[in-house]
Amino acid sequence: MNAIIFGSGSSRSLIEEVPSHFFTVSCNLSYPNANAIFARDEPILEQIAKGQVIGFDTQAIFTPFRMYERYGGKRVMLLDEDKLWPNSQGLSTGILAIATVLNFGFKKIYLCGFSFEKTGGTIEKLSQIIDNKHFNKLYVISNTFKHDMINSIKKEDFYGHTETKTTT
Repeated sequence: MNAIIFGSGSSRSLIEEVPSHFFTVSCNLSYPNANAIFARDEPILEQIAKGQVIGFDTQAIFTPFRMYERYGGKRVMLLDEDKLWPNSQGLSTGILAIATVLNFGFKKIYLCGFSFEKTGGTIEKLSQIIDNKHFNKLYVISNTFKHDMINSIKKEDFYGHTETKTTT
């Protein structure tokens, strides 16, 4: 089984439909109907708690300890980043989602809406908490991104699948 993780970057608009057999993950509310959502920002968790997200049907929401204390419940689960990874202070929601989903055993993990182009940015932070051998499972969907450490594909390559569902 494959997974796709949605971030909120500009390449998010490249994917409009997701193969129906994919496990979907959202960073914050980039894809509100994902199978799992990773959220660490209070405004996002507040919207979810108040039922302000239209069409929201996610069954699992992962959040770090500080937010879990306030919003923990039936669907909100603790992501204890300090116990899972060393040097986890200051990691973004996206990095936490990628590192966690890598441990779920998916064959390939596609990343949509992520920008890895800044030096000292997300790739470097990700490489601090995961082993480099895991990078071969990651595929960034982008029309411009190229890197020697992480796979890059265009949206046409992603759509080599037939069954799809709309992301909105």
